[in-house]
Amino acid sequence: LIRQAQVGYYACITHLDHQIGRLILALKEQELYDNSIIIFTADHGEELCDHHMFRKARPYEGSCHIPLIISGGKKFLPKGAGSTRCSSVVELRDIMPTLLDLADAPVPDTVDGKSLLPLLEDPARSVRPWLHGEHSFDEYSNHWIVTETDKYIWHSQTGQEQYFHLEKDPHELTDLIAEDACKMRIQELRGHLIESLENRREGFVENGRLVPGRPYPPVLS
Repeated sequence: LIRQAQVGYYACITHLDHQIGRLILALKEQELYDNSIIIFTADHGEELCDHHMFRKARPYEGSCHIPLIISGGKKFLPKGAGSTRCSSVVELRDIMPTLLDLADAPVPDTVDGKSLLPLLEDPARSVRPWLHGEHSFDEYSNHWIVTETDKYIWHSQTGQEQYFHLEKDPHELTDLIAEDACKMRIQELRGHLIESLENRREGFVENGRLVPGRPYPPVLS
């Protein structure tokens, strides 16, 4: 079953690669490529047996660390932006303000994301220090805070916590939650999660502490 899933996944990647090639070739044939922006991304990874799991429900890198590639013609991208790599923490909500910024259009104040144009101009910059993610999945429901270098995970039904140093351990093989040397950093990241959840109607936070076992409402407003 695992082998079949991997073969199917690689077949999908190959098909997608061919279709992207057709699109780029058509843009060049129609002399539109230099006036185009292409963003390649996904909504989640498949894990493919990372941590003996697959699909999207878990808070680990194989699921939540998705590609975000920005490419296109010289008329849009800043000089020197090609073939650069940035490790800043970004999210899908950043795509809309980025495209508006590249088109020199105003970004509404109601938009939650941030324009990534500053990162195209200087990949060493950052648009946010950390990001909150979550997934509602019955007893496996989870919340996490990720930075450029590490990640704190809270399993909201069981209360289990995990901490990984992504810079040294990119595959999240060593859980450092019980390490004394990491306690201050874990407390800092836990504080960011409390800040993100304290006004949620589920009641995840009481008296400044995370409260496990709270049910998710059928619909979030």
